[in-house]
Amino acid sequence: MIKYIYYMEFCKKALFFTFISLSLLAGCKNAAQTQTDESEFSLKKIADAKNGEIQWTQELEKGRLSKKVNRNDYMNPAVAFNPDSMIALDAGKNFREIYPEIEGFASLDIRDIDSDALNLVQSFFSSFIKKKECDEFMESNSIFSLAIFSFDLNQKNIDPSTCSYIIGKGYFSDNAFEIPVRLYNKEKFVDTKIYIKEIQFTKQNDKESDKKDSQIPSYKILDIEIFNEGTFNKSQNATQNR
Repeated sequence: MIKYIYYMEFCKKALFFTFISLSLLAGCKNAAQTQTDESEFSLKKIADAKNGEIQWTQELEKGRLSKKVNRNDYMNPAVAFNPDSMIALDAGKNFREIYPEIEGFASLDIRDIDSDALNLVQSFFSSFIKKKECDEFMESNSIFSLAIFSFDLNQKNIDPSTCSYIIGKGYFSDNAFEIPVRLYNKEKFVDTKIYIKEIQFTKQNDKESDKKDSQIPSYKILDIEIFNEGTFNKSQNATQNR
């Protein structure tokens, strides 16, 4: 009988502790669920508030991406509209040429230089590098400019016979053409401005039936001015000699 009473007391205590445990677990679960719901509600509220503050604009090209494009105003309707035909269309357009440019010197676009003026500059520097007589390229009152130019190169320890030259884009300035020319060797360079002037020469027409004289334009060098100089590092030298 006593054992039975102890057994009943034990069962009661076990049921009591089991009830308490289940209650605690249920309470924690409800608290966690409530906290999660409140967090989600707060985030949703913040997102809705931010969305309401955004000033949306109207579509610039409504239906642009959904519209089917099957023709081009510059293409024959009989030509299929596809990537290949578009490439062919672009190939037929006129694009502006892009010419290389040497930083600190000039663009290498020499299309605007008159052929006679370009020939004068090329002939002068070819002769100068070969140490030939160059007085004929100079305007009669500007021979001293050639002497000063030669003296300046000597002061800079640059031997013209070791050099090459590059002609840059020319400009018209003060009634003369200004043409930049870089004179360089493996170690140094000097950038010069060559000022040339158009001179008219009178030439007798060879035809016997036409006795009129014709004016033949030519050019002479007025001045040679050094405006920049420098040395090459190894990487620049490799690029320059390509």
